[in-house]
Amino acid sequence: MSRRLKLIFVGIAFLSLPVFVSAVSLGEKVDFFVDPTYDFSQREEISATLQKIESGIYFYIDDEWLKTLDYQEKQRVEQALASLGTEFYYKIYPTLTSNYGSEWKPGIDKDNRITILIHQMKEGAGGYFKSGDEYPRLQVPNSNQREMVYFNADYITDSALK
Repeated sequence: MSRRLKLIFVGIAFLSLPVFVSAVSLGEKVDFFVDPTYDFSQREEISATLQKIESGIYFYIDDEWLKTLDYQEKQRVEQALASLGTEFYYKIYPTLTSNYGSEWKPGIDKDNRITILIHQMKEGAGGYFKSGDEYPRLQVPNSNQREMVYFNADYITDSALK
């Protein structure tokens, strides 16, 4: 008697849960998870406001840090964001994607733009990236559910940031 053995392959697939993002507009406030090992005050979560929208980028700035700036400093930050946005779109992004490949598009947030969160970090830290942000909170509880990078606010007006 011969037996036929059926092999059944069971694959574990991650749930593809929809992530709904509200319409984005300047002045929007969002709570973000941050890495406490980099954050100046070792916070795990901060509130930030959307300050600028550029081609391919959203710039959010930590509300606590922004409150410490006077009018002239805020103007310098605004100019730096415009310059960084242009540099990022025309030079930085093409270089990064040609070397490392593109991020998921449209990604978990269904938006082609990358979020840059600017918050005060420990001295010497220029910025960081958390790959967990590209996954739903069901999988990564402290995910910001968007494609994003983090920049140190202390260097935002420094040309070396580019």
